[in-house]
Amino acid sequence: MKKVMFNDCVGVNDKIYFFSNQGGLLGEYDTALNTITYLPVIINELYWDMASVDKMCLFENVIYALFLNGKGLIELDLENLNYCYYSLNTSCKPWGNYVYMGKYKSRLFIFTREKNQVIVFDCKKKTLK
Repeated sequence: MKKVMFNDCVGVNDKIYFFSNQGGLLGEYDTALNTITYLPVIINELYWDMASVDKMCLFENVIYALFLNGKGLIELDLENLNYCYYSLNTSCKPWGNYVYMGKYKSRLFIFTREKNQVIVFDCKKKTLK
């Protein structure tokens, strides 16, 4: 298996999902078969900027990923590979804009580094605070 570069990943059953550092392609590592497959979804906001993601979380079979450059949040449904993009105003540097992203109940808590704020995304209501 050749090298694949990524910053973070999430696991579902025997599979690990990640966004590649080059173009943000969604990869799936099957731990049972020891194979990597790129899934047929292009995140336009990542692909055209040759961007990647920083932090990832999983909630009810949906991947949430923060852009490395602090510009946005991706919500990607693993069942149908549909995604939504939410713009965030947290970009201060090309990378390292976040300290942590964690989930509690149906909300994601995004801790920013430079802006000294916490952003809360409600996964059910699809709202940012």
